[in-house]
Amino acid sequence: MVHAHQGTPEGVIDERRAVLDDELRLCALALSRATSRIVVTATVDEESGPSPLFALIDRLATRLESSEEGATSQASVVGGLRRRLQRALEQGDDPTPYAHDLALLAQQGVAGADPTSWWGLVPPSTVEPLYPEGTIPVSPSAIDTLESSPVEWFLGTIARHDPSPQRGLGSLIHAALEDHPQGDADVLWESVEARFAELEYDAGWIEQYQRRLAKTMVAALADYLRDHDREGWSVVASEQRFQLTHGRAKVTGYIDRVEKTPEGQIMVVDLKTGSPRTESQVADDPQLLAYQLALTSEDLSDALGDNPVSAGASLLFVKEGVRGKAYRLTTQPPLMSRA
Repeated sequence: MVHAHQGTPEGVIDERRAVLDDELRLCALALSRATSRIVVTATVDEESGPSPLFALIDRLATRLESSEEGATSQASVVGGLRRRLQRALEQGDDPTPYAHDLALLAQQGVAGADPTSWWGLVPPSTVEPLYPEGTIPVSPSAIDTLESSPVEWFLGTIARHDPSPQRGLGSLIHAALEDHPQGDADVLWESVEARFAELEYDAGWIEQYQRRLAKTMVAALADYLRDHDREGWSVVASEQRFQLTHGRAKVTGYIDRVEKTPEGQIMVVDLKTGSPRTESQVADDPQLLAYQLALTSEDLSDALGDNPVSAGASLLFVKEGVRGKAYRLTTQPPLMSRA
C-alpha cells in the first residue's frame, strides 16, 4: 500500500533492498550513539546468518576471537547435540556419535538428553475434555495464553514443569516487594540475595549475568517506590487474593499491589521482570482486565470500601526504563472509560 501510494511501479519494487536500507539506517543510528567503543556481534544457525553489514564493519574493525560454540551450559550442550543429530538424520549422515553422546548424558540424568522426554514423539493419551463438568480454574496470567495457544496453556499450567531460573528470579523480586512494600534498594536486595542460591544456574557466567540483572531490577523497583511515595501515592493492599466467577470459569489470582493515587483513585499495579510493552499493547491485556474486575469483588471490598473509583491498571517493568527513569509504567485505562 505504501509503495502504491508513492507511485512506485510493482516491477521495480525491491523488498530486499528496502530491508537492507532499513538495516543500514538503524545501524548508522546505533553507531552514532556510541561514545567510546562499539562491540558488534552476530549469530549463525540453521535459519539465519549475520547481516551483510556485519562483513562491512568487519573490514574496518578489530576482530575479537570467540569460541565457535559460545559459552556453554548443560542446556546448550544438549541442544547442540540434538540439532546435530537431527541434521545428520535429515542429510543421511551417520547419527551414531551424537546419539551416543546424548545417551551418556541421559545416563547422568542431564535434562533433555533422554528422547522419552522430547515433545511430539508420544501419541495423545486422550482426547476427552479436561473439565467435562464443574468449574474450570483459570489464572489471570494465563488467560492470554489460553486464548492464543491452548496447547501452550496446557503445557504450562496442567502439565507444569519446574520453572526456569529466569522465572525464579522474578519470583524472588516479587517476594521482596511483598515483604518490603516500601523498602529501599538495600533492603530489597538483601531479601533477593538471601535466596539467590535457590535458583541453581547451569553455569557460573549465567549466574553472574543474572545477579547483575537482578541488582538492576531491584534498583529500578526501589526508584519506583521512592518516586510514588514522594508524589503522594499510598499502598492499599499487597499480594491481594481474589476470586471471580463467570459461567463455569473461576478466576483466582493475586494482585501485586493496589495503590491509591493522590486524587483518591485506585490503581492496580502488576510487577513485571520481562521486556516492557507499550500502552497500545496492554490496552486489551486480559490479565489487567481481570485485575480491574477484581476491584469490585468481595475480596477487596474491605480494603477499598464501596464504589471505588478506578484509575486503571498498570504494568511496572523494572528490566528497562523510559524517559530517564530506570523503570517503565504502562497503564491500561479504567474499564468505565471503555464503555
